[in-house]
Amino acid sequence: MKHYFKKILLFFALICFGLGLGMQTIEANEILPKFGGTVTSEFGWRIHPIYGTRRLHAGLDIGLDEGTKVPAALDGTVVVAGWISGYGYAVVIDYGNGITSLYGHLSEVLVTPGQHVKKLELVAYSGNTGGSTGPHLHAEYRVNGEPQDPRPFYQGVAGWDLDGGYNPEGGFGGTLRKIIPKIDFDYTKYFSPSEKLLEATHKIIEVIKNSFDRWQPAILNLLYALMVIDLAWFACQCALKGELPFTELFPKIIRYGFFITLAKEWKKIIDTLFIPFFENVSSTMTGNQHTVETFLNFSTLYDTVKHIMANNMHPEVNLVEAWYQMFPFIILNILNWVILFIIIGLMLWVMYKVVAFYMVCSFGILGIPINFIPKIGNRGNMMIGVIISTLFDLILTAILLNLLNSQLQTLGVISANNVPDVFMFVGVFFFLALFTTKLSEACSNFFSGLL
Repeated sequence: MKHYFKKILLFFALICFGLGLGMQTIEANEILPKFGGTVTSEFGWRIHPIYGTRRLHAGLDIGLDEGTKVPAALDGTVVVAGWISGYGYAVVIDYGNGITSLYGHLSEVLVTPGQHVKKLELVAYSGNTGGSTGPHLHAEYRVNGEPQDPRPFYQGVAGWDLDGGYNPEGGFGGTLRKIIPKIDFDYTKYFSPSEKLLEATHKIIEVIKNSFDRWQPAILNLLYALMVIDLAWFACQCALKGELPFTELFPKIIRYGFFITLAKEWKKIIDTLFIPFFENVSSTMTGNQHTVETFLNFSTLYDTVKHIMANNMHPEVNLVEAWYQMFPFIILNILNWVILFIIIGLMLWVMYKVVAFYMVCSFGILGIPINFIPKIGNRGNMMIGVIISTLFDLILTAILLNLLNSQLQTLGVISANNVPDVFMFVGVFFFLALFTTKLSEACSNFFSGLL
């Protein structure tokens, strides 16, 4: 029974998804009978409502409720459909002869670049995205890229009613829009380096360093004790034999002096040898300036993902007219969370590598006194091997992470609400991240085996 229920549920979901795509196509081809609204801010110089400085207002602001249907002014071709900094969701349509229009602060974009549209064909919904102080439509008119006064174009050529005589959201539909809210998620605030995780990593490293500072005197005292015991045992052997073999005594003294000096200067060795070696080699291999601090800075990876996903990081759905888009809306939200978890997983992976490096370097000093303990002295030499292995593992991690980011940067920006392309990007990102971690683990195991 459960088996049949799962099949029915899956079949129903596929039908809903197919209907949603079909209805979305019908709505995207809808021709509005008329369009207009009251102009709330004209074209020209003004004091910017957000920045408070005198700037050119390059378009008209038309007072519309959020979610109002917005049509193409004339027959043309969509050249931009997605997120534009400052404009929020925006659509740019080319009408030929150097004439273009731009609609900004939209809540939803229904067209894609390269799509041909007709006059009064529905292309978007008005909104409040980007640098906006309230729901409205920002409409620009440009000739050869230069902004012109849009009123003659939209009112005279396109036939829009800009004097307030036309209410596009009157009647029952407009009332429903005010009653039923729009669902809107903004993931941009999450796509930034996690300062808390970085701060936690620095605190862990600080604890390791403080622990080493406490350990170092004890290690030195242990070395002195082992030296005294070893010399006392050597003196007893000499007394029993009745001779003093200087060929054995001098190497012992030199060995003690070397290891005691090494233990005293261990922190300086870490700071002046191991860490600079990592920074210099990883910088040379990746072509980027690497320090431990910049290695833990994930802004580059975050910026790359934000650039690719820019048009899909503000999933919205209007329950009045776009209820059939609920399934793609849910999928987009899930995919955004999956991408976030992948990046956070990579952050934790790299932070683990850095913390392990500091731990191995700091506590590698324990290998020095182990060298003096009979039967397990060879274990002390293994500590040096672990340090070298961990050092090269960290360098390899830096190289692979740089390679991952380079591969992501070759991917193009995904158009708005393009669920298949977002799904494909998530898959590529996941397998690149998995390949990076698995290859690092395999190389680390191989290198450790050699040592």
